[in-house]
Amino acid sequence: MQSSRLVLVGLAIWRHRSEGLLPRNATERLLWSIWIGYILACTVDPMAYQLAHGWNVANVGQEFAHLAVITGLAFFVMGSVYWGWFYLFGLAFWALAFVMHQQVEYAQPMFGIAWALALSAIGLYLQRLARSGATNEAR
Repeated sequence: MQSSRLVLVGLAIWRHRSEGLLPRNATERLLWSIWIGYILACTVDPMAYQLAHGWNVANVGQEFAHLAVITGLAFFVMGSVYWGWFYLFGLAFWALAFVMHQQVEYAQPMFGIAWALALSAIGLYLQRLARSGATNEAR
């Protein structure tokens, strides 16, 4: 399942990136470093959690709180370079991690909804930048 997600993300990047797949400047290299680290952390953390607590379906909800913390960190780091609103996304994911520990049965949909809201906000921001003719520099 995790490998299929990675393939889909890779295909989406390849399809929508007209200048080539690899990063071309320091800003793009930083973004790639953040997201490669994020993907690896989100792959390793659930495996480590399952090894520590047993390979049990009942443990799946607990893993999403860990993923919310990792996601919050990724957004917080991006906030320093790309867009200040990423700080708020990071704080929201961190707050959500506490809620997920209390409502484990709803952790997975909460994580998905939070990601959907964050990606929607980012998409609207990027559309606004494109309409205004902004360059690749963050505003």
